[in-house]
Amino acid sequence: MSQPAQHHQVKPASVSKRDYQALWSSLACSYEQIHQGNEAAVQFDDVCRTARNLCAAGCSTVLYNDTIKWHRDFLTRKWSDLVEGVKEASDFDSPDEFLRDFIKVWNAYSKAVNFISGILTCIVRASSKNPQRLRDEQADVVPNQEQSGLTNAKHSCLEVFLDTACRSPVRAAGDPEETVLGLIVAVGYDHIYHGREEEDDGDDDDAAEPRSNPSHVEMLLSTCFRVFDELCEALTNSDGRLFHDVVGSAYLAAAGSFYAAEARTLAAGSSAVEFCAAVQRWLEEEAARCGSVLPAHMYGDMEAMVVDTVLRPHLDAVLDYDAEGVAELFDSEPVRQLSTMHRLAALVGSEDKVIPGWFKKAAGNRAACGGCPSHEVCCQRLDSTWRDDVTNDVGFAVLENMAEAFRFLCCSVFRGSGALGS
Repeated sequence: MSQPAQHHQVKPASVSKRDYQALWSSLACSYEQIHQGNEAAVQFDDVCRTARNLCAAGCSTVLYNDTIKWHRDFLTRKWSDLVEGVKEASDFDSPDEFLRDFIKVWNAYSKAVNFISGILTCIVRASSKNPQRLRDEQADVVPNQEQSGLTNAKHSCLEVFLDTACRSPVRAAGDPEETVLGLIVAVGYDHIYHGREEEDDGDDDDAAEPRSNPSHVEMLLSTCFRVFDELCEALTNSDGRLFHDVVGSAYLAAAGSFYAAEARTLAAGSSAVEFCAAVQRWLEEEAARCGSVLPAHMYGDMEAMVVDTVLRPHLDAVLDYDAEGVAELFDSEPVRQLSTMHRLAALVGSEDKVIPGWFKKAAGNRAACGGCPSHEVCCQRLDSTWRDDVTNDVGFAVLENMAEAFRFLCCSVFRGSGALGS
């Protein structure tokens, strides 16, 4: 009686270390072909069969770990190639080329991971003992643990990309703080905050070409940060928390160092009006940058960084030092500048301390100058500016409150002296 045909399957006892290495080498070659864009050269059914046989032989965990390690080593080589011959971000002949290359690596990697997801799923599904680390990481990502292993496997490969780009040194035996993300941030810092662009030397036709157009670089930066943002969201669905912890914190540290230095210089030689106008401009620039270069959800972090590095250390001192100049604003400058100062003071919780001082100083100045016009005249000027600013949602409510407070202070200061009209 003939025996039924049996499908060939690698038995656990037949998988020696040598056998495993041979089968793994075949899989690794397939991974390489796929990641190089040569999917047509891969016999997908044979690759899946090899993976299934190894998993059936009890090798699923080591196969899974080797697959993740292969992807880590592959990306490490890619990052090293990107910075070959470059010591730091300022050495890039064409920063936009570095950014474009990063985007190309991501696009190719993402495409390849999607292509081999069937192999990865086979490994995860066939494993009777998935790595505990994988299950822990998926607690917030896959609420139904009976779902396909596809999400788990892709999750791990995407995490490898994030980890090698943001946490691993970009060079072998290099500075552990120098990462792909660090170089991207450095390029952004150079162009956003210093506007690095070489100028032509006069009319010399042989002069060096100007560096990449900053606006073009910022467009590429936007794509890079969007890659990180979408990657972090896919990994954790955490409303930007992972992006902030891994990516945003690096950008904030670089931008914070710039603003801290600028604020020290500004506070040392500027009037209150100049200081507040500059800070307001910085906040508006960062608001515009969030949503164009940076993810929109970064604005709260950017505003907090400006508050902590610029306003909190310097604002009270600047306003106190220039109290005379602030008081003179009631006579010589648009009151909307007082509104800006009030808003900035409110960001650090100083408005209740500085605003009354302004009014008292202004009232005192009027007394020293021989009296004050009637409080109706003072408030007419405030109200006129308020009406002019009615489209400014930041200013008009503040100005209305200022008018009322100034009316009260003028009355209380001058009622006894008779300087006020009846």
